[in-house]
Amino acid sequence: MGSWSAPSGGKTAESAKDGTWNPKTNVTAGDLDGDAVPDLADPTRDGNLVLVRGNADPAAPPTTMSTKAQSPDGTGWDNYLVAHRGTATGSNVDDLFAFNKTTHELYLYANDAVTPGGRAGRFTLTQNVVPIRTSDSCPAKGSDGTWNNVTQILAPGELAQFADVPDLITVDNGELWYYP
Repeated sequence: MGSWSAPSGGKTAESAKDGTWNPKTNVTAGDLDGDAVPDLADPTRDGNLVLVRGNADPAAPPTTMSTKAQSPDGTGWDNYLVAHRGTATGSNVDDLFAFNKTTHELYLYANDAVTPGGRAGRFTLTQNVVPIRTSDSCPAKGSDGTWNNVTQILAPGELAQFADVPDLITVDNGELWYYP
């Protein structure tokens, strides 16, 4: 087995000689705050979006990345499915895909790190929100050209390497759809 190089300038991971994964390898996937460690974004019941740091003490409380009012439409992050893995803005930290489960709107929310004076791991600058109005704007176009039938989203990074933006996978009308 050879090595795998993560898209978007990620670090290289070597597989073990017998072909199994070597857990001692250093891979950065899903870094939201710029510390080169994968993180999780988690919508809370009160509508905030919190950062669960990959290297934090499990007993430590998460950090608020974005308040309810700073969600793409101001209704709260508890109305959203979120996914991250890669950047659409060319930074060294992940941006977010945010899908409103009620209105069926999909957004790309750039990490605050891309704005002068912005902090990595924060999503507070609503001017960084870009709506992705229909799936017609994506090559696969979804089941009906809208996001109305989406029930799950996943941002796997740049699998196809067609463009320098993260790919998106959705479950749409019970089927997997891939948007390179």
